Amino acid sequence: MAETFQTDAIVLRRNNLSEVDRFYVVYTAHLGKMSLMAKGIRKTKSKLAGHMEPGSLVRIMIARGRRSDKLAGAALSEHFSQLQSSFLGMTVLQTILEFAHLVTKEQYRDVALFHKFVDGLSFFDSWFGQTLPTTEKTHLRLEVFFFHLLHHLGYRPELESCVICRKDILDNAIFDFERSGLAHAEHYPVKRAGDVLQTQTVQALQSLSSHLVSEDFLPVSTSNALVPILQRFREHTTEAPLKSLVGLRNM
Repeated sequence: MAETFQTDAIVLRRNNLSEVDRFYVVYTAHLGKMSLMAKGIRKTKSKLAGHMEPGSLVRIMIARGRRSDKLAGAALSEHFSQLQSSFLGMTVLQTILEFAHLVTKEQYRDVALFHKFVDGLSFFDSWFGQTLPTTEKTHLRLEVFFFHLLHHLGYRPELESCVICRKDILDNAIFDFERSGLAHAEHYPVKRAGDVLQTQTVQALQSLSSHLVSEDFLPVSTSNALVPILQRFREHTTEAPLKSLVGLRNM
């Protein structure tokens, strides 16, 4: 008899395998990312299909197998319905799922990271339920959220001192993506005027550690300057763009 166990999970993606079977990728609280076979889940009488929509938080039962693990049961915990109710919200949900799939490893346990993803989904779901966010604010909050997740994973840019001379930094700074941190502009003989950051942008970067997904502490001009820096840092760190964000930028 196959070994079974239960765990909480976020459904990241699914693929149809046959007329009745489906393949799922989930991010679990206790075993990290897993690939699961769901036999017969596409049958009309299947009770599991409605619980396993991408973006859902579920309590699942997994049957361990020699060749593949199988989905043995599922109960829906949270559907994040506010994100599901608009095109912008769906874009946010898809972007978070894509990012989770990109930065997590198969069966690498990180309970804290799992809960950070759940907290992020809950935050955005509540935010969309309370207001009608603009595309600009949504993009900023996503990038700040991803920055904190990367920080948890160990990708921590140097923001307090110059990555070259190690002196404190505030004015006349450039973000060096190769060295992963701020540097004094005088260390770069060839630079574009737009590369030098305003003091308030540097201060905003240095304040990120105490602000999870809120942009309320930022002036509008600083918010506009912060997004491309955070986006480029994310893409440089993960070595991949997020395809779901293309739709957001085109809104």
